[in-house]
Amino acid sequence: MRKVLVLGAARSGVSAITRAVAAGTGCEARNVADRLGALHAMSQAALAHAAAHARACGDAAPVQALPSAVLAAFADVLCGDEKAADPGGLRLLHAPDLLPACPNLKAAFLLLHHDPTAAAIVVWRHGVDFVNSCVRAVPRTDFASHCLCWTAAVTQMRRLVDEFGDRVLIICHGELLEDGPAVAARLAGFLRLEAEKAHAVARSLAEPPAGRTAALLHDPVLELARTGWAMPEIELFWSICHGAAEAAGIPLRRLAAERTRPLNLALDLIQRGRAFGGLTAAEAGARNAGSALLTNAGTGDTGGAGLRLGPLTAGRRNKLRLQMSTDESELASELRVELVEALSGRPVFARMISLEPKGKVRINEALPQHDGLLDFRLSLAPAQAGHRFQATFEASLSRA
Repeated sequence: MRKVLVLGAARSGVSAITRAVAAGTGCEARNVADRLGALHAMSQAALAHAAAHARACGDAAPVQALPSAVLAAFADVLCGDEKAADPGGLRLLHAPDLLPACPNLKAAFLLLHHDPTAAAIVVWRHGVDFVNSCVRAVPRTDFASHCLCWTAAVTQMRRLVDEFGDRVLIICHGELLEDGPAVAARLAGFLRLEAEKAHAVARSLAEPPAGRTAALLHDPVLELARTGWAMPEIELFWSICHGAAEAAGIPLRRLAAERTRPLNLALDLIQRGRAFGGLTAAEAGARNAGSALLTNAGTGDTGGAGLRLGPLTAGRRNKLRLQMSTDESELASELRVELVEALSGRPVFARMISLEPKGKVRINEALPQHDGLLDFRLSLAPAQAGHRFQATFEASLSRA
């Protein structure tokens, strides 16, 4: 009985390929994820014990993996009821990986070494699209875990191909979306299926996909700039995944994401804004993370008081969101908010806002798209330069 393992990180297309192969071969697919995980844990424990024993005894002999008898017993447990195999003796086993270390893919090495007739189909998905899908489907799982899972899956996939060659078939999730018939033909050739069974595989792959993100499957997110992740998340993804992506020939354009990420104008004012006339920006504290605390010292400067930030790379950002609330003030304040071209000074956006004591103001407005450099300006009217006040300020510039 020939065993065929369908492997890969969850949400990469493992279920779709398993259903298609089951439809073509007529055999029942068996989920062996828990058993493969246990096999990997057992092999790691055996190796650790053997290594510790060798050190204690001063034995220089190489540490051995699990005995063949143990692997044979595990293989029988994996296969279960032989009646579930197809008439040709094929046994279909699938084991999507949910854990960051991808133990099922690692355990596949043991089974393929033990049984020279066994084969594996490994399904993988572009790293950005994979993590983006996982973030939507399991939002409570740590972001880094999704990145680690993808890196381990791609690394182990490449190791399987290097070690077992044509006994491993690699299928990209993108191929399922773009050319299902071609994937069906590759599966049929790999499994040596007759024409009728090959047609059954193709029909299964042509069926509408199931799952929470099915509506988004035909628009995969392959660029970091399209994810909507915050820059710390993009940096974390890059630090974990870019090595594996580079080895697999997958381009990751971090600079494009940097150029188009939402700009937190409030935090940028704190870090590199230029103040004049007594108006300053400082950290607002933990309760207002991402905000700035604006304070007018009331210096009496006849030139007014204000803050300037720039130049900013516009990158076609065309959505300005601003919120300000007065914390301390006896008088109403009139401020001018501006976005101007850094080189020419031509206004792109200008608005006078009136901020009453203990009042709030919000701006959420689309701007003309702009690819050049912009300056952001926030200023008080000159006549109010001596007016002391304090306000909490939030502002961002992003793509609509």
